[in-house]
Amino acid sequence: MQQTKQALLDHLVSAGEQRWWDFDADLETKRVLEVALERTRVSLGLVDQFADGIIARRIVELAGTGERNPALLCEGAIEKLRGHLYGD
Repeated sequence: MQQTKQALLDHLVSAGEQRWWDFDADLETKRVLEVALERTRVSLGLVDQFADGIIARRIVELAGTGERNPALLCEGAIEKLRGHLYGD
């Protein structure tokens, strides 16, 4: 099971490399960013990758402050996106 999880993370990182091109981070941090992106997409009920760029920008903004917890990155991205979608 651990090998399957690792293979999935490796795939997500290689598939998502272009999303993090301007964020100077090591491989493990990029994995965290990919997990946060996927969690955010699922939390928003998105089934395609149409909004990945917008979500990734929000996650990178939060990661730039030093946050590395995927759950908190996801929460923060959702809060920012909801503010844009439903704000006054």
